[in-house]
Amino acid sequence: MRTLGKVSFILAPVLLFASFFGAMLQSNMAMAVCIVLATVSLALALLCKVLEVHGAFNTKKEDKP
Repeated sequence: MRTLGKVSFILAPVLLFASFFGAMLQSNMAMAVCIVLATVSLALALLCKVLEVHGAFNTKKEDKP
Protein backbone atom coordinates (compact mmCIF):
# COMPACT_ATOMS: atom_id res chain seq x y z
CA MET A 1 0.00 0.00 0.00
CA ARG A 2 2.89 2.33 0.76
CA THR A 3 4.46 1.92 -2.69
CA LEU A 4 1.10 2.48 -4.36
CA GLY A 5 0.81 5.81 -2.55
CA LYS A 6 4.32 6.85 -3.57
CA VAL A 7 3.73 5.92 -7.19
CA SER A 8 0.44 7.80 -7.20
CA PHE A 9 2.05 10.95 -5.76
CA ILE A 10 4.63 10.83 -8.55
CA LEU A 11 2.16 9.92 -11.28
CA ALA A 12 -0.31 12.75 -10.60
CA PRO A 13 2.02 15.66 -11.53
CA VAL A 14 3.38 13.71 -14.49
CA LEU A 15 -0.14 13.25 -15.83
CA LEU A 16 -0.92 16.93 -15.30
CA PHE A 17 2.22 17.82 -17.23
CA ALA A 18 1.09 15.45 -19.99
CA SER A 19 -2.28 17.18 -20.08
CA PHE A 20 -0.52 20.46 -20.88
CA PHE A 21 1.12 18.73 -23.84
CA GLY A 22 -2.34 17.58 -24.90
CA ALA A 23 -3.52 21.18 -24.71
CA MET A 24 -0.55 22.36 -26.75
CA LEU A 25 -1.34 19.75 -29.41
CA GLN A 26 -5.01 20.79 -29.23
CA SER A 27 -6.09 17.28 -28.39
CA ASN A 28 -9.04 17.73 -26.08
CA MET A 29 -9.54 14.00 -25.54
CA ALA A 30 -5.93 13.40 -24.46
CA MET A 31 -6.05 16.42 -22.17
CA ALA A 32 -9.30 15.30 -20.55
CA VAL A 33 -8.08 11.74 -20.04
CA CYS A 34 -4.82 12.93 -18.46
CA ILE A 35 -6.66 15.29 -16.11
CA VAL A 36 -9.07 12.56 -15.02
CA LEU A 37 -6.24 10.07 -14.47
CA ALA A 38 -4.27 12.67 -12.52
CA THR A 39 -7.27 13.36 -10.30
CA VAL A 40 -7.84 9.66 -9.65
CA SER A 41 -4.14 9.16 -8.98
CA LEU A 42 -4.05 12.02 -6.49
CA ALA A 43 -7.17 10.78 -4.72
CA LEU A 44 -5.66 7.30 -4.49
CA ALA A 45 -2.41 8.70 -3.11
CA LEU A 46 -4.24 10.69 -0.47
CA LEU A 47 -6.34 7.67 0.47
CA CYS A 48 -3.20 5.58 0.88
CA LYS A 49 -1.64 8.27 3.06
CA VAL A 50 -4.74 8.52 5.24
CA LEU A 51 -4.86 4.75 5.68
CA GLU A 52 -1.15 4.69 6.52
CA VAL A 53 -1.51 7.41 9.15
CA HIS A 54 -4.67 5.83 10.56
CA GLY A 55 -2.92 2.46 10.81
CA ALA A 56 0.08 4.02 12.56
CA PHE A 57 -2.25 5.75 15.01
CA ASN A 58 -4.00 2.46 15.79
CA THR A 59 -0.75 0.61 16.42
CA LYS A 60 0.45 3.33 18.80
CA LYS A 61 -2.88 3.19 20.58
CA GLU A 62 -2.64 -0.61 20.95
CA ASP A 63 0.93 -0.45 22.28
CA LYS A 64 -0.13 1.51 25.34
CA PRO A 65 -1.58 -0.65 28.15
